[in-house]
Amino acid sequence: MTDEAVTAKDAQIQVIQRLVEGLARKSKQLEDQRSISRYPLNVRVTLCHQINRSEQTHIYSCWATEISHEGISLLTTVELFCDRTIFINFEPAIVRPCHLKILVTHSDKLIEGIYRSGGNFVLDQEEEEAKE
Repeated sequence: MTDEAVTAKDAQIQVIQRLVEGLARKSKQLEDQRSISRYPLNVRVTLCHQINRSEQTHIYSCWATEISHEGISLLTTVELFCDRTIFINFEPAIVRPCHLKILVTHSDKLIEGIYRSGGNFVLDQEEEEAKE
């Protein structure tokens, strides 16, 4: 693994930690019985596919409803397919560009045209280890 891969992974982890820690401070009264604490997010995000290493294409907007150190929950108008990777663009919720990759773990139909979906963050190092 290269120093560049470690740096990219560290940057991704820092973004996730800042998001979660900021939300944790805002909702200290939140009592979560799950093993990994989740925090309400409720921001509009854009889902993207990666075209190449530096370019992504917009799919559509949706709502990010919860976030944890390991993943994110979304409300979408289309079903996301499990075991696929997509990118979440957090702009304009975060002022600077922020694209994080997730592996979709579930997508459940709530009502016609509305799905609750979620996924785990995929960090650059995990991706490299999977290739080996």
